[in-house]
Amino acid sequence: MTYSRFFTLFTVILASATMVATSASAQVDASAESVSSLQTQEDPFEMDSVENQLKPPDTSSPRDTLRSFLTDINIVIDEWRRNETIDDQVGYRAYERALSTLDFSTTRDSDSRMVINRRMLMLKEILDRIELPPDRKIPGDEDVSHSALTQWAIPGTDITIKRIGTGPRSGEFLFSARTVQRLPRYYRMVKHLPYKPGATPGFYEAYLSLKGSTAHLEEAVRNRLKPVDTSNPRSTLGGFMDSINRAYALVKETSAALKTNPPAISEDKAREIEITALNLLERAVSTLDLRQVPEALRHEVGTELALQLKEIFDRMFLPVIYAVPEIEIVKAEIERRSRTAGGNTRPIR
Repeated sequence: MTYSRFFTLFTVILASATMVATSASAQVDASAESVSSLQTQEDPFEMDSVENQLKPPDTSSPRDTLRSFLTDINIVIDEWRRNETIDDQVGYRAYERALSTLDFSTTRDSDSRMVINRRMLMLKEILDRIELPPDRKIPGDEDVSHSALTQWAIPGTDITIKRIGTGPRSGEFLFSARTVQRLPRYYRMVKHLPYKPGATPGFYEAYLSLKGSTAHLEEAVRNRLKPVDTSNPRSTLGGFMDSINRAYALVKETSAALKTNPPAISEDKAREIEITALNLLERAVSTLDLRQVPEALRHEVGTELALQLKEIFDRMFLPVIYAVPEIEIVKAEIERRSRTAGGNTRPIR
């Protein structure tokens, strides 16, 4: 599989990894194989990331945040190099951990996977080209605990890892919002520099050649789907199930077709299917009430919740769709309440 094909399915496979139905024994075997294949590596931090797939990134200090990002983004790339795809929990969780080390709170369109992926890859490209100080010179947990350290910048750059002051991630050190916002500018300043030994050259350029083209953007616009009708429980439930199941089916079929030798579908067709599946997933997420989730996290949290909700529904006996209240029943209930003395302001259930 080429770099282009990897990036064709990069977003949809990562976003949909937890939807793939596998047996418990298969999951255990895959996990054991992943751990076994990594036992020859010398980096204990990377071993910890692979073995503890649900463990969040260590962002307790600038040193740990920088190390977490580099370790996890390299796991994503290494998974593809070994398997020619990223369709397991190791790669997916590494992607989510790497993403969690960046503060996207002031980045425009930060709910777009295209924007997220480009920023992450630009940061990797920059770090692959500039000199980083040795670990002992980067503030660690002891430095944080013994001082009022709130931020640290990579020497000779404005790339800053900053402590979050408020909110659910208060106390964590993340690549600052200003840094993430300015990554395109920083990348343009260093892209002429040679790669350091051990870098992963070519990934960002391959991504741009696929995702950044005008044809791709036009195709994405043409492929936008009609929003789910959420005016009543029946249409909301039906719209969610239809969208999430169609996205799952597309990902599963495309993954199988690309694994055949030769591949059963073309790259252009795979790209078209990817866009459709992503739009279907976003359509399913639109049925969730995410108002209590910070805006910067809604895309990530919404995707995770939609996949989890599908897992729950797949294990339940759902009522037939015609037994779920539809718009006429909702209207009748609203009218009945309006005639009730004193009114009834409680939600319709």
